[in-house]
Amino acid sequence: MIEPYSKSVIEVSKDEWHAHLPGNFNFQAAHNLIKDLRHLGETPPRLRLNFARTEQIDRSGLGGLLCLADIYSEQGPIIVEKANLEIRKMLNMVMVVGRLSFDQGLINSSEKIS
Repeated sequence: MIEPYSKSVIEVSKDEWHAHLPGNFNFQAAHNLIKDLRHLGETPPRLRLNFARTEQIDRSGLGGLLCLADIYSEQGPIIVEKANLEIRKMLNMVMVVGRLSFDQGLINSSEKIS
């Protein structure tokens, strides 16, 4: 099942929910994501966020990710996929690591986070 929201898509399966985020993850995108995940009415067994199309996250988008991590923390960390180096650095700076987990299989080994 695919649920569209704004410029992103949520794929739902019995094992996990997979959200493909928009190019600009800002307050509105974070708000829509949280609203639409809640609208699905269940708690996902695992939540994956795919940042492949995301080029920019602003402070309110980061705040939205923290809220999302708090809401879904019972299932363990949210898996971050295909985040570029700049986004991974940002997530590390705001100490989201521990709440969010990078999918190590999708990180280019030549890119180092400092």
